[in-house]
Amino acid sequence: MKNQLNYEYKIEFIDEYGDIIDYDHFDKLSDCMLAFYKHDKGHKVEMCLVRDEGNNEDGLQDRQHAYFFQDGKFSIPKEFDGGCPIPKRHLNQITIQSNA
Repeated sequence: MKNQLNYEYKIEFIDEYGDIIDYDHFDKLSDCMLAFYKHDKGHKVEMCLVRDEGNNEDGLQDRQHAYFFQDGKFSIPKEFDGGCPIPKRHLNQITIQSNA
């Protein structure tokens, strides 16, 4: 069975020890950004684009992350942490948001 790719944005809430204590997934970057602006300022926040590859028969076979907001600032990742390129449409959205 042929694999499919799915992309979604994720916001992670980090405690003072560096552990992820909660997270949410979003289809659109704008919804992820809205959650960021509404979050409890007592926690550190990181945002990323998630790339999932798999199929219905074999399930999830690969998951990669591209963090674009860490340590309180935006950065434009070149690729996912597993080496796959970031699709241009997502890269453009992240670039526009980082310049806003």
